[in-house]
Amino acid sequence: MIPLSARRALVVGRDASGDAAAVLLGRRGVSVIQVEAGKAESAHPEGRDPVELVVVSAGVGGMAAAGVESWVARGVPVIGERELAFQQSYCLHVAVTGATGKRTTAELIAHLLRASGRRVEVASGPDRPACGIAEGTRDLDFLVHAVAPEELEFLQYFRPVVGVLLNAPERDEAEAGEAGV
Repeated sequence: MIPLSARRALVVGRDASGDAAAVLLGRRGVSVIQVEAGKAESAHPEGRDPVELVVVSAGVGGMAAAGVESWVARGVPVIGERELAFQQSYCLHVAVTGATGKRTTAELIAHLLRASGRRVEVASGPDRPACGIAEGTRDLDFLVHAVAPEELEFLQYFRPVVGVLLNAPERDEAEAGEAGV
């Protein structure tokens, strides 16, 4: 587990993923401000400790949708809810990402691991947030993640032991030539 050094954090997103991140941070002694997606720029606390960490819910789109550009410009770390869960967990991680089939593949991997006697949970987006599982990971062997492509922008140190990429779009030869591939 990576200890949290932040005393004050901003959580962007008022959904199950954002709520789980806020609860996890609160249990770690971090003071939390939680805002709707797109409202992050207006969440500057006046007369209080400055925000030292921004956590973006899995249900929020990319950087622009989250409205966190001003925090990045100030040098405040901006991470995703899944990144926070990874940093606060004690088990191995498996990640599945791609255009379609993430949840089904994550559930299949979990089923196979359980059939071999492993203790496994699945974190799949805003409805089954990783932060809601993080505190129970001492009792798990694996946490399998179904990661939406837009979440990848907010991952820094997330290092699953296995990564699965599904449905990567094919590039036609003209695109490949332009890219220098």
